[in-house]
Amino acid sequence: VARRVAATWNNLGNCGLVIGANHPDELKVARELIGDMPILMPGIGSQAAAIEPAIMNGQTSHGTGLVVNVSRKMLGASTGPDYVEAALHAAMDYNHQFDPFRHEQ
Repeated sequence: VARRVAATWNNLGNCGLVIGANHPDELKVARELIGDMPILMPGIGSQAAAIEPAIMNGQTSHGTGLVVNVSRKMLGASTGPDYVEAALHAAMDYNHQFDPFRHEQ
C-alpha cells in the first residue's frame, strides 16, 4: 500500500499514511518507501507503544513527517474545569518525551 500511494496516488503531494506506532519496523520500511510523505501515527498514548523506536523510524531525515495522535490522553487529561490546562500540560509532556529522538532540522 505504501509503495502504491507514494508512486501512483501522491502525484499532487496530497497523500499521507496511517501507520501505528506499535509497529516500528513497518514504520521504518514505509518511511523508506514514501520519502517525506506525512504519517499519522496512533498508538503512543493509550496503546503505550514505545516512543523512541516509533519516532526514530517514522520521522523523515529532517526530523519531520509525523503527526502523532495521542487524542485519548488529551481527552482524558481531566474531567473538571481545569481541562484546558490539563490537556495542554499532557501535550507539552508528550512533546518533551519526543524531543530527544527527533533529528535536527
